[in-house]
Amino acid sequence: MTKPLPPARLFVLLAREAPVGVILRHGPTDWVQMIKWHTDTDKFEEGQWLHAKVFDRRCDLSPDGQFVICFVARINRRTLADKEFTYSWTTLSRPPYFTALALWPKGDSYNGGGLFETSNIIWLNHHNNVPHPNFQPQNFTIIPRKFGHGEDEPIYDKNLEWNGWTLQREGEYKANESSVNAPTDPQKTTLWDKKSSKAGMRLSMEYLGYFVNTRPGTPSRFGYHIHDIPNYHIIHLPLEVSWADFDQQGRLVLAKEGKLFSGTLENDELQLTELADFNPNKPKPQPAPDWAQKW
Repeated sequence: MTKPLPPARLFVLLAREAPVGVILRHGPTDWVQMIKWHTDTDKFEEGQWLHAKVFDRRCDLSPDGQFVICFVARINRRTLADKEFTYSWTTLSRPPYFTALALWPKGDSYNGGGLFETSNIIWLNHHNNVPHPNFQPQNFTIIPRKFGHGEDEPIYDKNLEWNGWTLQREGEYKANESSVNAPTDPQKTTLWDKKSSKAGMRLSMEYLGYFVNTRPGTPSRFGYHIHDIPNYHIIHLPLEVSWADFDQQGRLVLAKEGKLFSGTLENDELQLTELADFNPNKPKPQPAPDWAQKW
């Protein structure tokens, strides 16, 4: 019998000032599709496929939802020998397309990516600001970061902070036989917290560690917990939830096994409504339309 493919993995970027999200749909293997999500109408624009590794937590969506930053790596014999673009790079593009308007070659997987401080100010997570000569940013102020120290930190922490999350606890981690970054104690994990007064609940996100034996592309595990504010009730979401947040309308939204849901609390139980199932999507490389290739 043919072994069924694992479900797609979804990660979502939400704009801070517009009802727009970008979904990064991962799978199979290193294929990634970008999808634009209009959160006020739940309309989805399925966009471009890319055969490369996209580092979710080093990507960002501009506050107005018009541009997206992605950190990408494609490692093979050709890219390892490429001195011009290198095997990893940070791009600025128009969602839902990966085609670069601006591009910064990186050459390794430390740091990389960026954040939008405003819709026209970018914190570039590189030690310098040298874009590719054919892919120069226009009408953006670029601030190169000089204090990045590898992987997703500290860029993802700042992203969470700017998107309304509050750090409640700093974690303590060490290596063990199954993880290169395991918590020293269950009560000593990094914990973030976000409240939605409209939804009557609070969401906690707990960093459980960097596991070496998980499916490729999903080495980090985050645990999500919902707090029912009126009833002081806690609901632990399953580990299959790859992302959760409150959207711009204050609605609980989450991704699980390739599907996107909205959630409400009814009688101390979480009720999920499926918004979209992206598992049937298959890689279909295509060029970006003309409007996505122009400033």
